[in-house]
Amino acid sequence: MTKEVQAQRKEAVGPLHKVSRWLHNVRVTSLQHPLLVLGLVLLTIGLSMGDLIEVLPLFAPVVATPYFPYFHGIHDLLAIGLGSYVAFRGFSAVALGLLLLYLAVHVPYIYLQLPSHAPETLRIFMVGIAGIAGAQIIGALRRIEAALRASEARYRSLVETTTVGIFETRSDGTILYANEAVAAILEMDSAQQMLHTKVQGFYKAQSRREELLRILRSDGKVSAFEVTVLTSRGNERQVLLSATLSDDSMRGMMVDVTESKQIEDRLREVESNFRRSFDDSPLGIRIVRPDGATLYANRALLDDFGCDSLEELNRVPIQERYTPESYAEREVRYQMRQRGEYISPHYEIGGVRKGGEIRRLEAIRKEGLWNGERQFQVLYSDITERKRVEEALRESEQRYRAVVDSANDGISI
Repeated sequence: MTKEVQAQRKEAVGPLHKVSRWLHNVRVTSLQHPLLVLGLVLLTIGLSMGDLIEVLPLFAPVVATPYFPYFHGIHDLLAIGLGSYVAFRGFSAVALGLLLLYLAVHVPYIYLQLPSHAPETLRIFMVGIAGIAGAQIIGALRRIEAALRASEARYRSLVETTTVGIFETRSDGTILYANEAVAAILEMDSAQQMLHTKVQGFYKAQSRREELLRILRSDGKVSAFEVTVLTSRGNERQVLLSATLSDDSMRGMMVDVTESKQIEDRLREVESNFRRSFDDSPLGIRIVRPDGATLYANRALLDDFGCDSLEELNRVPIQERYTPESYAEREVRYQMRQRGEYISPHYEIGGVRKGGEIRRLEAIRKEGLWNGERQFQVLYSDITERKRVEEALRESEQRYRAVVDSANDGISI
């Protein structure tokens, strides 16, 4: 369906839909308030009689009374006032119906008076149109007012139930508003208890408040400003403030991050202990990326290669850190890992220290996380002395066997 067809269908259905909706609202109101609607209908007809009486011979004596001109002069205003009041009370659909009824009752009068009383007829039409327009305007205003009240109720519900503290103060520290979350953070019995008190008593360090005001006066706003506050019970809480300053009024939000800060401190302590255990370990420990780059090396590993720092270790080309045989084996392991083939996590390498000394190291490689990313941890155990002992034992055994094999006399064991 094209947009033009949709627009035409909307134009065709729109007015009918509005009339149907209006009739539905009138019906609902009539069923809910039958006596009220009946009384309003009778009152509207009675007000309309101000013009009908004038043209019916039966009521000529009434028209001749000295009071009739006064009633005739104000009955239109009374009709408009009635419709407007009904609309104002929330029954705009009924008010529109009453004004249409007011015009309908005047049809006989208009028919009889039109040739000679054109201005009078025009007056009636203008009064009816003004009444209808007024009822519509008042109805729209009532709907806007209801929407604003609903929006305000939703906003207030959100403000009062959120765990984020919301506040408003003067620059001199007087608290103008605080929600229950602020009261909970500051361990007050209620938010009402805080009104018209000073915020200065809640700051652990007044210098932080002065710094906050300085930033607000300079930039007009501040975000995630960390402050230590004192609760009514003397406890310290860490909070983040975000606020704006306008016309000597500070409005903002407060988030309690005490537990988060405590968790961060514990994590830092755990990380410090973890790194300290790495640094003080008698085993060499190296953290490497999948491409082989070294991210961390502890003191024992640096000593194994005769380096003073990680930077010095990384400056040494990889092939110079290994004996030729060990470097060839390393390249084979690297290619196998690139192809996804299985490699034993246990292996030995021949490491070359600064100065040329060769150290034999036993390595264990394991995948793990480092700073939240997938890396590899390699543990090194210096087995140089053990290898020397083993080599000496082998040489001793070989000499012993040579002696035994070359002996002329029989030797039994």
